[in-house]
Amino acid sequence: MDRARHVPAPPPAGGPHPRTATIVLAGGRSRRMGGVDKTRLAVGGASSLERVLAAAPLGPRIIVGPGDGVPAGVVAVREDPPFSGPVAALERGVREAEALLGAAVAPASEVDVLVLGGDMPLLERGALEMLLGAAGPPDPAAAAAERSIRPLAAAPPMRPVRVAVVEDGHREFLCAAWPLPLLRACLDEVRGGEGDWRDLSLRRLYARIPDELLCEVPLPGHVTADIDTPETLATARARAAAHDPEFPSSGI
Repeated sequence: MDRARHVPAPPPAGGPHPRTATIVLAGGRSRRMGGVDKTRLAVGGASSLERVLAAAPLGPRIIVGPGDGVPAGVVAVREDPPFSGPVAALERGVREAEALLGAAVAPASEVDVLVLGGDMPLLERGALEMLLGAAGPPDPAAAAAERSIRPLAAAPPMRPVRVAVVEDGHREFLCAAWPLPLLRACLDEVRGGEGDWRDLSLRRLYARIPDELLCEVPLPGHVTADIDTPETLATARARAAAHDPEFPSSGI
């Protein structure tokens, strides 16, 4: 994916975003945290999951993971079987988003899906707005790439996948905005031999994106920092205490 487009400073879209659904993956085993559900750990007066949900824009919000304590208006589902990997979880969330949106959105190409990790407690609404608003410069090759994903139709041109990239060039697969049709097409392409998505990696999913339909959006590293270890949890707590000590908790 060396030809992915890089967007130095995504401008505001200038109008309403396409309808957006947010899928938060929150059902991993948290082995490096001793098996504790890290998405429910407190960071600055609220759980990591609360903070991710608070950063999400208006629209359907879906958690793929345990449903205990999920606030009103948020849908919780589980991949089947549980703990069958991030792509299986993502596909379950996409199915739920498709069911929730139903026929209310036409065409589906106007729907964006934010794919987020539930263990990113320092996510900010402004950063996600940057992801949604980024489109990259016009690229004639993108039209050909789009034809490889879906037949030509009267629908508007497909937006690229917009993925966060931090200072060291690392792509954050769980901080990205996907056009719904492209996400569904890529999921269907990586389906395993038994017709499911068990134990597939997000890297394999991203490898299905045509280079011309991948747009990197630079974000500060702390925004997408996850809490995989006790040390990273302590760092997140210290930053939250310094920058937003009165973050409102909704009681997850």
